[in-house]
Amino acid sequence: MASRFVFDASNHEPPAATFPSPAVIDATDERRRVLEFSGTTQQNTSFAVIVPADFSANFTAEFFYTMASGTTGNAQWRCEIEAVTPNVDTLDLDSADSYATANDAAADTVPGTAGHLASVSDELTNGDSAAAGDMIRFRVTYLTASTAAGNAHLHRVEIRDAA
Repeated sequence: MASRFVFDASNHEPPAATFPSPAVIDATDERRRVLEFSGTTQQNTSFAVIVPADFSANFTAEFFYTMASGTTGNAQWRCEIEAVTPNVDTLDLDSADSYATANDAAADTVPGTAGHLASVSDELTNGDSAAAGDMIRFRVTYLTASTAAGNAHLHRVEIRDAA
């Protein structure tokens, strides 16, 4: 069975600056928690897990998002991986990070109606040599290369492996 992680706004670990705002969008009675990424300032956040024993090969990220107001153009997401092997790697987690080369998803045409859910996949070929037992972080960025107007609301990120 494939390894799978699903992250939402409650799981994110924001950096010290330039991060998305946790937000609540109100859909009548249903309040949805999202991360609101600026359409004009590149922002990122991270999600952390331990790689399970059944991990197999590369990860794929699936971004589930809506646009606050944009109805034309595209949205573009990035995911970077930082893998740290306990008792082996010497990365000082108190003062440094070490993400592998970025994995950029293809530009995704946004839905023609603001608030409609869209998703786009990103094959994470640069996985920082992640292996079972590693502590890993997935840094997610909404790129300013996106051409859709307004902010993007990230609802969920699904990470799965190739198994």
